[in-house]
Amino acid sequence: MRLVGLRRFVSDWLFDGACNILQIALCIAAVVGANRLRLRTAFEELGLRGSFYRAATFSFVAALPMLVAFWLSSPLNPKMTLLSVAVGCFLAPFAEEMLFRGYTFGQLYRRARWGFWVSASVPSALFALGHAYQSRDPLELFGIFAVTGTGGLFGCWLYLRWNGSLWLSSVFMR
Repeated sequence: MRLVGLRRFVSDWLFDGACNILQIALCIAAVVGANRLRLRTAFEELGLRGSFYRAATFSFVAALPMLVAFWLSSPLNPKMTLLSVAVGCFLAPFAEEMLFRGYTFGQLYRRARWGFWVSASVPSALFALGHAYQSRDPLELFGIFAVTGTGGLFGCWLYLRWNGSLWLSSVFMR
């Protein structure tokens, strides 16, 4: 409970970033502890192998038209800082991908040996529920569930298609 009180003394973005780092560390610790793996093997099991640069290049090229359109049509937020961009655009989405795709989907699919659709549906539904706070009415809530749930399923498919590597889904899904 005291940890929550610390939020008054640090920036929201710093607090959120620390929580994201803790989430990533807990996923790694859970895989190491539950499966009695070495740290390197746990990183591989969570999907932290493969070419980060290749995935980052692909996602940048794929997102470039959207970024250009946004840049041309929207003003910049004057409250934006390097910390808010780093946490909001990189660390938080990566922590979500680690928890929902790398850990939850990976463990259900690989360790529990559930089929793809069941293994992918559980983290995708949880991912969609985690974004329910963004809605203001039932129709918007349905839209958020549809978009984030479908995006979660797509992220699980990308994770498998990219040979169990989280790099593509984490940089492409943000």
